[in-house]
Amino acid sequence: MTKFVAIYWRGNPQLTSGGYYTAKEVSGKTLESVERRLANAKDDSAYGSMSLVKVIERENCKGLELGTYGRKLAEEEVKEYL
Repeated sequence: MTKFVAIYWRGNPQLTSGGYYTAKEVSGKTLESVERRLANAKDDSAYGSMSLVKVIERENCKGLELGTYGRKLAEEEVKEYL
């Protein structure tokens, strides 16, 4: 299994920016299979929305610190991957 990083836009109308980027690590055989699985995943957000922006192989984004799931990422952190 290969590790990938899924970058999401977490929309929140209560924020002046309208939301923030967040990322989580996922595993899968191929990039296409992971993208398909995540695109079909149900958004269980209680408030706002969560949209998949991009999926990248983990080894190609060494500088992106994930921390815990749900960590807000600064736009500068994800800009090079978008």
